[in-house]
Amino acid sequence: SLRNDWSSSLPEKNNSYFYPGFTISYLLSDAFPGLKKSLPFAKVRGGWGMTGNDASPYVVNSEFTRSEINLIYHSLTFPIDSMEAFEVGNRLGNNLLRPEMTEEIEFGLDLRFWKNRFGLDGAVYRKISRGQILNVPISTSSGYTSQTMNLGDIENKGIELMVYIKPIQTRNFLWNININYTKNINEVISLPNELQKIELVKVGDVSMVAKPNRPMGIIEGPVPLRNSSGQIIVDENGIPKTAAANEEYGTIHPDFIMALSQQFSYKGFSLNTLLDFRKGGLLYSYTSVFNTFTGNSIQTAYNNRQAFIVPNSVQEFLDADGKPYYKENTQAIEPENIWTYYYTTTNKSSIRNHILDRTYLKLREVSLSYDLPSGWINRIKMRHISFGIVGRNLFLWTPSGNTVIDPETSTFGNDIAGEFGEYGGGPSIRSIGLQIKASY
Repeated sequence: SLRNDWSSSLPEKNNSYFYPGFTISYLLSDAFPGLKKSLPFAKVRGGWGMTGNDASPYVVNSEFTRSEINLIYHSLTFPIDSMEAFEVGNRLGNNLLRPEMTEEIEFGLDLRFWKNRFGLDGAVYRKISRGQILNVPISTSSGYTSQTMNLGDIENKGIELMVYIKPIQTRNFLWNININYTKNINEVISLPNELQKIELVKVGDVSMVAKPNRPMGIIEGPVPLRNSSGQIIVDENGIPKTAAANEEYGTIHPDFIMALSQQFSYKGFSLNTLLDFRKGGLLYSYTSVFNTFTGNSIQTAYNNRQAFIVPNSVQEFLDADGKPYYKENTQAIEPENIWTYYYTTTNKSSIRNHILDRTYLKLREVSLSYDLPSGWINRIKMRHISFGIVGRNLFLWTPSGNTVIDPETSTFGNDIAGEFGEYGGGPSIRSIGLQIKASY
């Protein structure tokens, strides 16, 4: 296939982009008829292609936005009493923006056994996005807070697997099982202008950054000051001191993602379930910060909120020559200082406690439906009618380190910044509803 697009959201000199692609497949089961008995279907496939992507509207030039009056706990947005007001927006225009181009190559294999009772569909891929378009924070000394730009070259490569199983298939009863597995490895190949780091999101002292030769979306923040033996250095009140430089906590990316869907059918009844599992990755949670600040988190009940000594901690002293030496810390954090220990402003290194593991197991959906017999619906000249009940987000399991938030919650947008985490996002919604489906 060949395609060329022109986009009105890009500068006129860069608004055209061409992207071709092709796919090829070969049926092994037809080429080798002897396989038909044990392997009724076998196909290998491959493909290469390019995809173009443009920007959101109104990012080429700086724009005016409706003015706001910021109050203590809320804001007023014009028009007010029919009076309109505009001000220069916070995003700096970029008339050098160019299309984002993604090149991908993929190889796959589709196998089905035992009269299609078992199947395996797998693929490996490598995808490179050049000039990825993202909204990036910039220095406020410019008079703006962000600019949409071509960030750099990003590589994604990995494997996708799907297993189909029909353990039971009779005239009246069917049990289908589908298992998905995805593992993706992400890397920033380069950044524009040979930059060594770009800050994608920043909240307080914690940020998400991009660095060459590292995964896209590294979370960095303050850490305790340690001596050469790795022991935490505390002050005279037993509160950890903060190191001069921020360090990496980890990345936003999961180790892998899995899903298990099952379908049970008996005569006109159908029961469908969907389980999702994600392993690994980190997110920032302001909900966790706020719960700790107010003393409502489980973590603040440590040692029954009585005095405790920071584990593996030392106090620093200077000898006669001004060289530091260390003694085991015996200064407990007294109850009146526990708030100081947990508060991220007075103990910046405690922000690490609010970078949560994104691992979860979620019962995403369960539905039960009934198809009316065809003899009934034919009388009213309908082809299909079903009634059912469906529940979504019915169950969520997270590791013990995350007791506050659904890991899928986000308040930072829909692009890569949305993977940073949440800022007071609140609980996710569990829903149960009735559904009716009909077709003529």
